[in-house]
Amino acid sequence: MLLYIFNCFKSNLSSENGKLFLLIAVNIILIIAVFFLANKAEKSNNVFLKSFHFYYVFPLIFLSFKQVYILLRSIHSHDYDPLLIELDRFIFGGDPTVFLYQFANPILTEIAQIAYGTFFFLPIILGIEFQRKNKTTELSYIIFIVVFGFFFPMPAIFYFLLLAQDFLCTILIQQI
Repeated sequence: MLLYIFNCFKSNLSSENGKLFLLIAVNIILIIAVFFLANKAEKSNNVFLKSFHFYYVFPLIFLSFKQVYILLRSIHSHDYDPLLIELDRFIFGGDPTVFLYQFANPILTEIAQIAYGTFFFLPIILGIEFQRKNKTTELSYIIFIVVFGFFFPMPAIFYFLLLAQDFLCTILIQQI
C-alpha cells in the first residue's frame, strides 16, 4: 500500500506539499499497522507478536524524531539560532561550545558517544529483562515512562516554540 501511494505521488514529492502528504500517508499506515498488530497480539499466543507489541514503540520514537524536522519547518519559517546563541553568551559570558572545545580529546569523545548511544538502548535492555521475568505490568510502565520522557520534556516543547537547527554550526559560520 505504501509503495502504491509513493508511486502515485512520486512526481509531487519534490514539493513541500508532496513531502507532507507522504508523511501523513506513512503515519496513517503505521497507525493502522499498530492497531492491527496490537489486536493480533492480544488475541494470539504467538510469542513474537506479543514481544513486538511491547517493542514496536522504540523504532516509532526514532521515526517520530525524524519527522519533527519536517513538521518544524512547516510550523516556523524563522530560525531562532542567533537569538539563542546571544542568550547563551549573555548567561555564560561567551560561547559554551567554544569553551568546552579546550577539553576535547579522543578518549572523552568516545566516552561521551558511548554514553549517548546507551541512552536509547538501556530502556530496551531493561524491558527485555522484565519480559524474561514475566513482569508485564512493570514493562508497560517502563514503556510509558520512556515514551513520556522522549515526547513531553520541557525542552521538546520549547523546541516547537523556538525553532533552532544547529548552534555549533551557526557559531562556526559567525566566526569565519
